[in-house]
Amino acid sequence: MFSRLFLFIFFNSFGLEALLAWVVYLQTGEISTFQIVILIFIVYACTFGISDFKRLDRYIKLKIGKWRGIELLTDEEKQKMVQAKDPEVIARRNRRWWYTHIFIFLIVHYIFWIKFGNHQHDFVYYLTDLS
Repeated sequence: MFSRLFLFIFFNSFGLEALLAWVVYLQTGEISTFQIVILIFIVYACTFGISDFKRLDRYIKLKIGKWRGIELLTDEEKQKMVQAKDPEVIARRNRRWWYTHIFIFLIVHYIFWIKFGNHQHDFVYYLTDLS
């Protein structure tokens, strides 16, 4: 219960920071480093951060449970902790990350090539030319 409350407060603080960044932009008319950092934190918190917070919550429950001598983790949480250390699960997750990153890399470079590139050669030429 308290962990959900903490997450709610934590994400709402990002919302308030985003509102503050928007007000700063409206007042100054320019984008500052502060606004970029806030945007990065918000994107992280809304995407990858959720799983990191859940993993941190399980770890804290484990440690506090050991200190108190009681079991705070559910069977499902224990299974997730064991599964997170499984080499096959780690390899699968790393492959997905790699596929996602290479896909984004190719798309962004293709867009750059279309917008700013020298069109004497095709796109594959620039990907394979390592000079």
